[in-house]
Amino acid sequence: ILWFCWAAIGMGYPLFNAFLPQYLANIGSDAGPTPVYITYRNYAITSIVGVPGSILGCYAVNMRYLGRKGTMALATMISGVILFCFTISSNPNAQLTCSSLEAFFQNIMYGVLYAYTPEVFPAPNRGTGTGISAFFNRLCGVMAPIVAIYGGEANPNAPIYTSAALFLASFVAMLGLPIETRGK
Repeated sequence: ILWFCWAAIGMGYPLFNAFLPQYLANIGSDAGPTPVYITYRNYAITSIVGVPGSILGCYAVNMRYLGRKGTMALATMISGVILFCFTISSNPNAQLTCSSLEAFFQNIMYGVLYAYTPEVFPAPNRGTGTGISAFFNRLCGVMAPIVAIYGGEANPNAPIYTSAALFLASFVAMLGLPIETRGK
């Protein structure tokens, strides 16, 4: 289950984040394409807003009813929902808001996932289990540009929809993780 989560997120994360500047530049508005400096300004804002997510995740993992699994699953679900919301409007301010919120929750999810993964493997297998997790993450990440190119030809929102669906699939899988490591 954990390896599936890593694979799904490995493809979903770059489908949105790696292609965000191109998506923002091509969508534009009624006035025409978004100027390049606005595209990259928004991309920088999104990246900066994501940083506090890691800090919040650090505290949320120790909350009694949330723990690591709950924090990770909740942040993953919210990331997926926000990705669907991102495509609703071509208004640059709405997209900036959605991409900033998405970065915030993705940082929570990734931070907890990176901490949780080695905690669930027994010590003799920890390196191998974590390495295989990273392998699936990178393997699917390498395939993301192919999905973005061919999916984006038919509909520019298709890579974002795919990313959102992968995050929601990972959320469902996270609910099935059998081990909670909070306090252990």
